[in-house]
Amino acid sequence: MLASSVSVAQSGRLARANDAYAKLAYSPAIDLYKSVLEDTESFEAMYKLADCYRLTNQYDEAEYWYG
Repeated sequence: MLASSVSVAQSGRLARANDAYAKLAYSPAIDLYKSVLEDTESFEAMYKLADCYRLTNQYDEAEYWYG
């Protein structure tokens, strides 16, 4: 039961991050993607986090997450 609750919470955070990303709100999306990645390895979250860093001119961070 706990695992399913965590999964639902993660998918909710990922959805909020994706919504911020779609609205071009990259700084809030960064925080949300980092929150998702604290609990799970999500390729989508990593890739979009890298994009957010790139689009906010934080190239060293972007390079790290693209890697």
